[in-house]
Amino acid sequence: MKANILKDEKGIALVVAILLLLVVTLIGISGVNLATFDNMIAGNKRASDQAFYVAEAGIHELIGRFRTSATYPISDNNPTSPDWKLLLLKTGGQGATKVGTIVPSPSQTVPSLQNQLDFGVVVEHITEGGIVKTVNNFPLYKVTSYGYTDDGGHKVIETELRKGPSFGPDTALYSEAVIKLSGTLYISGKDGCPNPANKPGVITTQPLTKDLEQSIKKGDIVGIPQHAIVNSPDLYNIRAIADELRGYADVVYTNVDKVTGNKINNDPNKVANWGNPTPVGDKKAMQFDSTAKPPMNIVYFDMKNTKDNLLMMQDVKGQGILIVDGDLKATGGFHWYGIIIVTGHVEFLGQGGKGKNITGGVFAGQETQIKEEVVVGGGIQIIYCNQAISRANLATPFRMSRWKEKF
Repeated sequence: MKANILKDEKGIALVVAILLLLVVTLIGISGVNLATFDNMIAGNKRASDQAFYVAEAGIHELIGRFRTSATYPISDNNPTSPDWKLLLLKTGGQGATKVGTIVPSPSQTVPSLQNQLDFGVVVEHITEGGIVKTVNNFPLYKVTSYGYTDDGGHKVIETELRKGPSFGPDTALYSEAVIKLSGTLYISGKDGCPNPANKPGVITTQPLTKDLEQSIKKGDIVGIPQHAIVNSPDLYNIRAIADELRGYADVVYTNVDKVTGNKINNDPNKVANWGNPTPVGDKKAMQFDSTAKPPMNIVYFDMKNTKDNLLMMQDVKGQGILIVDGDLKATGGFHWYGIIIVTGHVEFLGQGGKGKNITGGVFAGQETQIKEEVVVGGGIQIIYCNQAISRANLATPFRMSRWKEKF
């Protein structure tokens, strides 16, 4: 009897089928749950990434506007205060609400230039012992950016901003080429601006020339501690300076106008006025034009692909940093307040008795295909001014020195 029961296997296929169907159902449910979780994870990751980029956009808007030459500049209205704070935000957004609850009033508030990205940026001085920390005479800043998205994404990024190395020669005229001098000139390293920081009149990597020696004897070149330093080591990489500053230029000119096809150096009308520094007398520094909009400019001329030099004439004026990637020839009332950087051949020539005035400092370099001489004459005045160099460097933006994702 027992043997018959054990041999009876009717209905086993149905049981196995039900078991298999149950297993498949469980696998299917697990797959659906897994896909749902994957979609949720992907959605959260997407929202998180978007919020990160929104917060990052807030930092980049701050950097782009945190300089005097920006179209809509942001400035530090109290650089020595340890309690100073600035808010950059989209008006009415979640970021504005967030920073409004964590930053006490009063604070300097600046609206964002856009209304699509929802961020709130808090800028504050980094302090030590209740004193604002500085690098290169500029405050260090802690920047916290809160980014939000419509689908719930939220990211917080914290970064440190600082000014990079200040650009400017430690002399009125720095040259990596032979200097030829003639006519009426005056080159002074004795700081012509307030808060003097006296320097040599000329520093050159080349040997002393008769022109240079005679100008020193006549008192046309003066400076402290020496009138001129010759056979100096190569102190600056002028090519690297020009290349770095080009990326920050407010105005970039190529050697050929894209619209007319005319060479810029043959058309003085193509050269704009970049501020109006005012001469204040013979053998004196020019005054800074505080009414200029913007007050300081970074102007870059690309003359690398032409044998012609950039000709500046008809009382061209400006203030900030002038970069000429190639050769420069300035005649007839050229005035500049700040820094001039020329990678190639430089000529400052008189015209009709008009004096040229440069307050700040000049870099003059050379490349193998460029003429070797730096020629100065005809009533030029180059006067070192530490204040003009410092103001010119205000046109360069801050850089992120370090950052971290806080949330």
